[in-house]
Amino acid sequence: MLTDTLFFTVPFYDMDALSVVWHGNYVKYMERGRESFGQKFGLEYMRIYDNGFVVPVVDMHIRYWVSARAGDRLRLETSLKIHSSAKLHFFYSLYKESDNQLIMQAETTQLFVSVNGEFTASNPTFFSEWKKKIMKKYFFFESEPEKTEDNYRIDVILNDECSVYKGHFPGNPISPGVCNMNMIRECAEKITGSRLRIKEIAHCRFLSLITPQNTPKLTVSLNMAEEDDLSYNVTANISDKSGKIFVDFKGKMTKI
Repeated sequence: MLTDTLFFTVPFYDMDALSVVWHGNYVKYMERGRESFGQKFGLEYMRIYDNGFVVPVVDMHIRYWVSARAGDRLRLETSLKIHSSAKLHFFYSLYKESDNQLIMQAETTQLFVSVNGEFTASNPTFFSEWKKKIMKKYFFFESEPEKTEDNYRIDVILNDECSVYKGHFPGNPISPGVCNMNMIRECAEKITGSRLRIKEIAHCRFLSLITPQNTPKLTVSLNMAEEDDLSYNVTANISDKSGKIFVDFKGKMTKI
């Protein structure tokens, strides 16, 4: 599933008479999650509207575990399950950032209705094209490059809907080695703002398998020493949040 992560602080005006977040405000948080998801993956509400459709919620399920209070820093993970049919099927998990306590889980389904009020059971053309485009991307940038001294780090998220995982290997998907190296190259491109190609590989060690189900979120760390106006010496690794390293790379990249 495609997942967006949104952080926010609970405002005082969301409290009820018992000084906890009113249960109806969680529906508002889910809406914020969908908006953030749309901005990240190119499925904004206005894009849908500009293509002649709206997507009303037709089904919703919410389970509350604990209450949130004013000032709590929350993390909302909003995931979309891509179906062949014409619908948006979202899943939500809301956590308290301080101790990772699960606050709420939910699920919604939205259907496509034309701006004239006519329901459509078939995929709108723009939505079919969006799904095809998404299926070709095996990872997305979760964050902008963060620089610490001479090093950079970028958080990425694997797209388990991508056909590259479904074909490599069926029933036991892993991230192919060439994709892992290309992930490092694309992160280097994002840092430099230039198109790059890998010219030399001093070493590239694949220390453990990367699976989209078990490790959907990764961090790419890079040290980039500019050799001249056209090339960089790059040392990089791919790790998970625990610090476990999956790929260790050293080589040279040049501008195209």
